[in-house]
Amino acid sequence: MATTTVPETQPSFIDTFQRLRLGPYLFVLAVAIIDYFIIGPAQFVNGLTIGAIYALVAIGYTMVYGIIELINFAHGDVFMVGAFTSMYVLTNVLGQDGPIDEPAVLAVVLFVDFAVTMLLLGILGTALAYPDVGLEHLSLRSPSPVLGTSAANDRRRAPGG
Repeated sequence: MATTTVPETQPSFIDTFQRLRLGPYLFVLAVAIIDYFIIGPAQFVNGLTIGAIYALVAIGYTMVYGIIELINFAHGDVFMVGAFTSMYVLTNVLGQDGPIDEPAVLAVVLFVDFAVTMLLLGILGTALAYPDVGLEHLSLRSPSPVLGTSAANDRRRAPGG
């Protein structure tokens, strides 16, 4: 018995456009391009920066509300304290009065910032997670990400401890 095959037709441009749902993305792109030429590149970058900060704070609010189902407006306060503290340190302590132009200096600043942040988060996070231990555990453990884990220095692994 012979079977007949129906030739597949190519979807039209409109069908493909509707299926991919690109309309809102193209609209936002068109508005961004128009804004870029109307307000200029400097204000456009300023707007993107402020928008990114707003988005970061909004994501933080959403995550806090999604986890504990309570609105905690202290998140924005912590964000602003961090911004003003870093601005104070850059201008008054380090003497920086403009953007960091040299990539090597920027890399060093970012590395030191990352190291200090991880150290403080490790100390404060452990102290908050295990309040009965306190900060005395710092002298009993080796810094495992840098030097490797030592079973002799780690109280949690010691048998009977």
